[in-house]
Amino acid sequence: MITEARRSVIRIGSNYARLLATLVFGIIVVPLLVGWLGADALGLFLFLVSQAGIASLFEEVIRTSLIRELAAAWHGERDFREACDAAALVSIVVIILALAAFALLIWIMGFLIPDPYLDAARLTLVFEAAFTIVNVACTPAVNMYVVREEFILQNLLTMIRRADFLIAVLLCSWIWPQTDPGTGLIVFAAFATGYRSLIIAAGAGWMIKRDTRLLGRPWKATKPALKAVMSTFGWNTGVIVATNLHDRAGAFVANIWFGLFGNTVFGLATRLVGYIRMVTMGMTAGVDAVGARLASAKDSTGSLQNMIRNVSKMHAIMAWPAAVTAFVLADELIRLWIGVHLDNPSEYVDITAMLVRVAALGLAARAISDGWILLLYGAGYVNRYAKILFVGGILDPILAIALVLMLPALGDEGVSWNNISGPCWAITVTYVAFHGVLLPMRGAKILQIPLSTFIGPIIGPILLALVISPILLWPQWIPVFRASEEAWGLLDLMLAIGSYALVYVTLASFLLLSKDERRRLFQAIPLPARSQ
Repeated sequence: MITEARRSVIRIGSNYARLLATLVFGIIVVPLLVGWLGADALGLFLFLVSQAGIASLFEEVIRTSLIRELAAAWHGERDFREACDAAALVSIVVIILALAAFALLIWIMGFLIPDPYLDAARLTLVFEAAFTIVNVACTPAVNMYVVREEFILQNLLTMIRRADFLIAVLLCSWIWPQTDPGTGLIVFAAFATGYRSLIIAAGAGWMIKRDTRLLGRPWKATKPALKAVMSTFGWNTGVIVATNLHDRAGAFVANIWFGLFGNTVFGLATRLVGYIRMVTMGMTAGVDAVGARLASAKDSTGSLQNMIRNVSKMHAIMAWPAAVTAFVLADELIRLWIGVHLDNPSEYVDITAMLVRVAALGLAARAISDGWILLLYGAGYVNRYAKILFVGGILDPILAIALVLMLPALGDEGVSWNNISGPCWAITVTYVAFHGVLLPMRGAKILQIPLSTFIGPIIGPILLALVISPILLWPQWIPVFRASEEAWGLLDLMLAIGSYALVYVTLASFLLLSKDERRRLFQAIPLPARSQ
């Protein structure tokens, strides 16, 4: 019988293969796009990706809401056919709501985007609306890869889908090397949307072929099945909308006060610190399905307590060194990533690096809390913690606007340095307060377990990450591949991060993991020699 540790290794290993590919795709796309269409087009792209994230918002609502119910039905709590019928009807309702939201967003673009880019902005959102129809309609079937815990197939599908922007920019820049930014963005967005729509439809079709019940009959949805879905749907929608306000609202504030320049620096900063969360998402993805399974087992409280302790520790082990690295090496990361492709790199690099440092702590808190949220949600407790996250999401844009108005606008030649950091300060304050402090306090009360189960495992990783952080700067003191006054190159950056990671992993394995944890982790790895 497969052990829980073996299940976790399979899930986490395939998740990280997918996330590594996504990371590479995202890093490559930005310089390619700015080299093809310019900095203003990059700023618009980052802004539209954030706002078109309304598509991912609705997909996330339907995905997380249905995973819990489909998983419960799959494990025998209720009739699976009825759950699929209810899922199909709920998907239709979500599509209608999403299209209404997109129509409003397309109209708002007329007040935010200058004329040369307005058509590109609106058409990009039209493409995203079309993708939302396909994506939400296919979500119940695609969710079954997670419910069945077939994480390798699910991550392979996601990996292929996430190549959309990279394939689009490579192909479009090759076919239209000389084009105006607006037209370039239109063809780029059209190709990327069409590509990912085909991939999602293919993945859903394969799962439906395996189990035709997933096709769903919305006209046969029963009230009990709909009630089961809606029992968590409302609160879960509120949590997801509020959580997404941290990113979406900040982008709006940056656009309104600072225009395309604000879009570019804020978008680059949040994209970079978003990779802090990405390093933990390999452990998070699928945890909601695991939580649903554990909640239906005997001694559910004890199982969840052990899972929370492990999730807290492993998320912290991954998140804190990533946050420290982003904080210490923000200037070098931004300059090597995008600076060489800009006409005036110092104007963008300095401010973006400052925003990265401001937001790093907040994204680390969000990254660690992701595991708590999905475990509690999968166990059916969303209605008992949702208000905390909802309040945090509502306060974020209010605080961002207040800080933009209150902080002094310092800088050279009218470029704002301090008040442009308002949205990032709001992200950090609200994430730390609501996700990092109030959520675990509420979770401990819900499960009637000590608060230390949540908080205790995250202390050691942050202390270790901070203590050894000077290792990140040794190429500055002992230059190897450059002159002492020369700017860092890619090899310097790789040496700094590589040596820091090596020391951290070595020390963490002995200082943060117990002997039993090291043994169970090793035994869970499916090595061919040991399986014979």
